[in-house]
Amino acid sequence: MDDKMQAQIINNYMDRVSHEVRTMVSSILGLATIGENDVCNHERTAECFEGIKMTSKELLSYMDSVMSAARIQMGTSVGGEDCFTLDKLMKMISEYAGRKRMHTGIRLTSSVNGDTELALAGDLHRIRYVIAQFIDDAVRRNASLVDVRVSLSNMGETSYKVIDVVFVDDGIGIDEAADKRDYAYEVARDLIGRMNGELSVKSTYAGKNETDFTFAVKPYEEKTEGEAVPQYHEPINVREEFAGKTILLVEDNKINANVTKDVIELTGAKVEWAINGADAIRMISSSGEGYYDMVLMDLQMPKMDGYEATNAIRRLGRNDTVKMPILALTADVLISSIKRAVDMGMDNYIVKPIELESIMPIMRKYLS
Repeated sequence: MDDKMQAQIINNYMDRVSHEVRTMVSSILGLATIGENDVCNHERTAECFEGIKMTSKELLSYMDSVMSAARIQMGTSVGGEDCFTLDKLMKMISEYAGRKRMHTGIRLTSSVNGDTELALAGDLHRIRYVIAQFIDDAVRRNASLVDVRVSLSNMGETSYKVIDVVFVDDGIGIDEAADKRDYAYEVARDLIGRMNGELSVKSTYAGKNETDFTFAVKPYEEKTEGEAVPQYHEPINVREEFAGKTILLVEDNKINANVTKDVIELTGAKVEWAINGADAIRMISSSGEGYYDMVLMDLQMPKMDGYEATNAIRRLGRNDTVKMPILALTADVLISSIKRAVDMGMDNYIVKPIELESIMPIMRKYLS
């Protein structure tokens, strides 16, 4: 394909994206105008709000699909469309190791921790390749035994799951054999990054070598044909549940801050706003001990980001700042971001945008 044809394909695709986004935004603005001019008709206004909410979710879903397409093009997608379970993954590992044993005599032991029957969505082709290369690497280093441990865990307060695969072998030390690793192994390393995963290789210890890689997947969702039927429901009535609680919201975007503040205050909690990490530290430092019950901390902010701010808050030396829940608030779902947030002292991880239905279980967990 020549450059001119490729440019035309990209231009046509962007025109289609622009059309879809503008159509949905126009619907949102139209519904907002109708609701604004008919506020006395509570039933009609409620229908407008429900329409705005549904169209906004449709817009977010569409943007997710656009970003997924871009990541696939760049080779950085999170989770493919293959449906698998941990049980299927373990069988795949055992079958490959079994074929290797026929030719090399290498033995495999394995264990799994997590729901082995949960349907997950991921790129099995990439996962299979990575696993095969790590087993092959153990064979090249004359290992006689490989122990594979697979675990599944939640990724904070998100719909994503993390699969952690640990290989422990008794072959030649990884450091000593580094120069013997081939191109296929380097490709495996690259694929882990493209799955938004992480690789950790430990030096030889007690005659053992350990290679650990993690990657993100989502629970598999069956796709249904046809358009979704609008579901109208009564709003959650929680106006007094968290009365007396004070939450510090750290967010540099004023519009996002106002929306999040309004949603949380529906629960009865009081919300105060800090525009960045430095502002949050100032507000907490000047407040009385125990004044804030929880902090919602955006990660990417100017002057001082959420990572630095959380670390500084934990080091203020007060009893309340050591124990108060600090939750990362961001649209980023990279495993490395979550790990860094936890390492800096955050208690959990919430994905934007904030909705009442999603924030209520989190507030009950940390404030009840």
